[in-house]
Amino acid sequence: MNGEVDAIGAWLTERIAVYLDLEAADIGADASLASFGIDSVYLAAIIGDIEEHYGLRIESSAVWEHPTIDGLAAHLHGCLNGVQL
Repeated sequence: MNGEVDAIGAWLTERIAVYLDLEAADIGADASLASFGIDSVYLAAIIGDIEEHYGLRIESSAVWEHPTIDGLAAHLHGCLNGVQL
């Protein structure tokens, strides 16, 4: 991955770790977010953080369509650069 996608992935990992009360190192970037117990409450909070931090409007379905940190980071990178994934 490129550095920008990696930076987004690191940011997402940190945010998810906070919500799940885990260490960031315990969250695999290629694991399904659902496997960590991400539910609708966490989903809404994460989406709010993404929108606030990156200035993006994203649909909640983006998290389910890109169910890993790597996938979601790549999607967000595309959105930030005007590429529809």
